[in-house]
Amino acid sequence: MCTTYRFHGHHAGDPLNYREKEEVERWRLRDPIERVKQAAIASGAMRPDEIESLERQIEQQIEDAVEFAKNSPDPTPDQLMTDIYA
Repeated sequence: MCTTYRFHGHHAGDPLNYREKEEVERWRLRDPIERVKQAAIASGAMRPDEIESLERQIEQQIEDAVEFAKNSPDPTPDQLMTDIYA
């Protein structure tokens, strides 16, 4: 089982005023990505600059994918229901 937590609101203008700051901070301390980063540094598997470099690479891949999607043609009507499984 995997428990997740949404750090951001439901939409861009969501002020998240329905959660206490302490609750969000408790969950941030449990953030698995941050915990893995700290474990990698503590074990000597990666240096902080290597993690930063990896994060920049990932961000670039995301930006490239978004740009590709924006520049791709819209699907044709016959493609709209392909690869949908429910």
